Formats: sequence, C-alpha cells, structure tokens
Amino acid sequence: MRRSIEFGSCLVVLFIAACSGDAGSSGGVDAGDDVDAGGCAPGSGPTYHSGVIDSDETWTAATSPHVVRATGGRLVVRNGATLTIEPCVEVRLEEGASITVGEGGEAGHLVAVGTAAQPIAFRDDGARWDQLLVEAPGELRLAYATFTGGGGDSITYDGATIVVDGDSEPPLDPIAFVDHVRVENSAGYGILVRRTGAFVDGSADLVVTGSGADLADAPAPVLITAEAIGTLPEGDYTGNAVDEIRIEHGPANSAITVDTTFAGRGVPYHAPEGITVARAIGAEADPAPTLTVEPGVTIQFGPGSELAIGTDTIDHGTPGGLNAVGTADAPIVFTSDAESPAAGDWVGIVFREPPQGATNALEHAVIEYAGGDCSCGGWSCPAVLSGDDQDLPEDAAVLIYSWPPPASFMTNCTIRHSAGWGVLRGWTGAAIDFEAGNTFEDVAYCAQTTPQSPGAEPCPGSPYTCTP
Repeated sequence: MRRSIEFGSCLVVLFIAACSGDAGSSGGVDAGDDVDAGGCAPGSGPTYHSGVIDSDETWTAATSPHVVRATGGRLVVRNGATLTIEPCVEVRLEEGASITVGEGGEAGHLVAVGTAAQPIAFRDDGARWDQLLVEAPGELRLAYATFTGGGGDSITYDGATIVVDGDSEPPLDPIAFVDHVRVENSAGYGILVRRTGAFVDGSADLVVTGSGADLADAPAPVLITAEAIGTLPEGDYTGNAVDEIRIEHGPANSAITVDTTFAGRGVPYHAPEGITVARAIGAEADPAPTLTVEPGVTIQFGPGSELAIGTDTIDHGTPGGLNAVGTADAPIVFTSDAESPAAGDWVGIVFREPPQGATNALEHAVIEYAGGDCSCGGWSCPAVLSGDDQDLPEDAAVLIYSWPPPASFMTNCTIRHSAGWGVLRGWTGAAIDFEAGNTFEDVAYCAQTTPQSPGAEPCPGSPYTCTP
C-alpha cells in the first residue's frame, strides 16, 4: 500500500517550475545527463546552519551556498516543519555533518526541487560528509539534485549517502520521491533503504555511480530490502565498485509479503541470504503474494540460500507465488553469487505451499549451480543411479514438496550444473511431468524424481533406478 506525499502550496509552485517549458525541462533529460548550471547566479553566502529546524524554513539561491555545520549536532527537520531548498542552491556539508528529516516519530519534510537548468547540489565542504537520512513519518522530495562526497558514517549506515528508513511496521513507508537525482562517489552504498522504507510512486531517473569508493564491504549502488525493490525507480546503477542491487541481510529484509516486481534495472540483484515469498503469519485475510521477475533479470544467491516460495512449519504454512516469465531473447537467470561458481553453491527454488490464488510460472528461465543441501528427505521415492547401491539425497535445483501441482508450471527452462536432481517431485499423487519441454545439462542425478503414489505401498520395495 502506497501513499502520495503532500507538502502544501509551496511544493506545488516548485514542482510546476521544475516541469515548465521556461525551466528548460519540458522534454526532460535522460538519466545520467549532465544538468546545466548556467542559469544559476552566485549567491551572497556562505550561510551557516546547524541544530533543529522545527518551523518552516527556506534556503534561498540568493544566500547560497548554504553550509551545514558538523558542530552542534546533526541538522534535524522535525515537528512537522518543511525545509524548502530553492533551485540553484548549493548545499555544502562539513566533514561529519548530516541532515535528518523526521525523527523519533515526528514528521519533517525536505523539498529540494531544482530544474534541468537550475539544479541543486549537495556536496562536501572539503572532506566527506555523513548522510541525508529520512525517517518515517518524515518525507523527502528531490528533483534535479546531485549528491557528492557523502557516506562518512560507515558504522551505522554502511557509508550510504542517502538513507530511507521506515518505521518497521507493515506496510511499506513510501517516504522518498526522486526525479533526476544523481548520487556520486559515496564512501559505501550510494543509497540504503531499510526496514519498511520505500520510494514513492512516480520516482524516476535515479543515477547512482562511484559507490564503494572507500568501503570494500559496501560496494554496490543500492542496499535495499527485498519487498522495497518493487519501488526502486528506473535509472542507471553502473560505474560502482560492484554493479548490483543488493538485498539487505536478515530474514525480515529478505521476506516478500506483498506482490513485488523485480524489474530490469540493468544490473543483477544479489540475495546473499536468499528470498522468501509468503503471506505473513497471522495475516490469513491477506492475498498470497507473488514475486514477478521481468525478462532479462538475473538474481544471484549466496551459499546455502534459496528462493523459497511459501513457507511450512510444524504448525503453520503460508502461501506465495513466483511469476518468472522470460523470453527466448531475454531469459531470467537464477544463479550463484560465487566468483567461480560450482554446482551446489545454493539450494535452488523451493515451492513449499500451494499458491492459493498466487501465480506460479517459470518460462524461459535458467536455474544454474543449485542443488545444494536442502536438508529435506522422504518426499519422493528413494532412487539410485545405475550401478550405484546408495540411496540418493533429495537435493535438486527446483524442489516441490508437500503439495501436488495440478500441472507443470515450468516450460522452456534450462536447469544446468545441479549438484543433485533437476526437479524434486516431492508429493503424493499423479506423476506430473516437469521434464518435457525443458532442458537439463550437467545434472548430477536425473531430470526429476518419482513422486509417491497413494496407497499402502506408495513406492517400490527397493529404490528405483535412473540413468542421468
């Protein structure tokens, strides 16, 4: 659930200016284009700022540059106040300085809306500054603005220049609107979106480049929760130490409980601890969520992780769905994050519960280097390879267990370099065929296991044999 941001009549005037033909931006500019600062005259500043802003305030171009001091604590906008930064303003931040918008449950608003000809610049004042932080219910609106030299707080915010911080209570908090915003040369991540923080609908043309300049452990343009990825705007996320959109660590950060889309953003998504798509426990009235993956998207998984569709526990199961439909020219790739990938690097795609109204579809997708230890057993009939008398484990690249699908939902897919089976058919019921119409390459065992049949003896008296 998302909401729009209203900042009052002052914002409306600025926003119209940003879009008017007189501002020179009626046709827009492409993400990454340099904006023309030629329309900005020098101001009479510097004008210095620090402490708390608890009533509406405007930083004018006439008194630019505006310098945020590191002394006297952070600059905080709270008590419902709006800080408006005019087009052409240059904001310089001293070493260790930061701006916080909203704090401790109090709202605050920052409106920094420039134009293509009259942009706004946030930059260091000779040494690296910390960050621009927006905390829900604070709200941020940025347009035609550039941020350089930030990310000085490597401990709390992983060297990020812009931090979007939700209140941790579902649903998502869409508190940051960006349009033609550029983040350059951050010490660590360019942008950190954490807890339930998210971008506002309509955000676009976000450029993040040069991230990871000082922090090898925070090398990517964006660190974000899995559920907020669906709000990440189009733009350019290249030119960083590592070009990827990284999912933040932790079970809550890798969980998707509402319909979410991983759109093509020109770089891979990286899930070091995997992804879980499932309705939240205790939210039985909510629809089952579906993760939609667009054609051409690559998702990388860390060691021992999995893409879990639905969850099952001893006393509770929650449904979810996966709609990953690529094309022949733009397949979707699920793969290992290892520098030198090998079979079994990650577990695979695990379907644990019936979708219950959600969507399951895998088309023109590649699942590779999976088949790692799934810690599961007893779902299929036991099997041995020809000439081998040892029962095989049930590790597989695609695992379906505890429920029988009505039909195969996998077509024109390739499973390759699996350390186990291609598909674990781990249910009791009809033997729905997942081999036909798909390709299996370098699979250690066989394309698919044999499901158990209803009855007193659901499996053969001795393990069945297959030939890979």
